[in-house]
Amino acid sequence: MHDWYANFVKNLYVCKRFSVNLVNELGNKPRPGVVPKFSDLEVIAFNLTTERGT
Repeated sequence: MHDWYANFVKNLYVCKRFSVNLVNELGNKPRPGVVPKFSDLEVIAFNLTTERGT
């Protein structure tokens, strides 16, 4: 875990590339209601970064 933020940005980039037609411009799955502070893609990238292990 030398550069956690760099790994997070790489994972976020990959998530954005794979979910082009699935999310809106904010990175959230389209649904009614309040817009969260973290986008859905950021949560996924965060989980991938922390679960990586090395």
